[in-house]
Amino acid sequence: MRERAVQAWILWCVLAGQTVLTLPWLWRTAPFTDEALYLSAGHQEWSHWLHGTALPDYTSWFSGAPILYPPLGAAADSLGGLAAARALSLALMLGATCCVYLAAARVFGREAGLFASALFAVSGLVVHNGAFATYNPLALFLLAAAAWAGVRATDGSYGWVAGCAAALAMANAAKYATLAWDPVVIGAALLHAWPRGAAEALRRGLSLAMTLVFADLGLLACGGLQYFRGVMDTTVARTIHFGATSPPSAIVWRATVITGLIVLPP
Repeated sequence: MRERAVQAWILWCVLAGQTVLTLPWLWRTAPFTDEALYLSAGHQEWSHWLHGTALPDYTSWFSGAPILYPPLGAAADSLGGLAAARALSLALMLGATCCVYLAAARVFGREAGLFASALFAVSGLVVHNGAFATYNPLALFLLAAAAWAGVRATDGSYGWVAGCAAALAMANAAKYATLAWDPVVIGAALLHAWPRGAAEALRRGLSLAMTLVFADLGLLACGGLQYFRGVMDTTVARTIHFGATSPPSAIVWRATVITGLIVLPP
């Protein structure tokens, strides 16, 4: 284990660079309404758990389960204020970078893993999410961890399949919109297992998909009708009203500018 850590010294440099890029923004930017809302909700959740305090109906209008990220952010906020809550986001994004490296290195090799993690670490969206106290970093970390577990599932142990499903289910709960990325992670796990035989790959892919479905439905059943309405109203059937709409070409161009440096080099 120690030898592997030494061999991955370039990854440590990538993580250091990501930290240097993100760290100043923990204090440089003023708080914004989403951070205040999530941290306030987290403190109220703790008061509810410890003292039975009544809660607003966060489940119906949060686009992620209010019992996951908000209490974590609030705990960090209690320890060191907003900067500590933002530092938690930075730690989660560093963890996501490590998972990107581990997953890419396993599929394409160590050099590709380092290249992928470096591109991921310096992208603007990663730096942005690492500097703000929102639920995005937790969801991204869980998605990246699920992708790593998915490609590890080819080792022959179904424990990695269960781990991948658990991470995906928690990511879906942390931010409901991550449901859109479940097929990507499942597809990556299936394709990585394909060289070992189509039947085995399909069996593992189906096992992963069914485990995830039951996990998501189980969490939804535990949450009850309010969580179901929250998922539907904030994500699945959400309607957003804009004062002015952008043409499709502008949206495509914006997406290209944001992701082009990551997508084009490979």
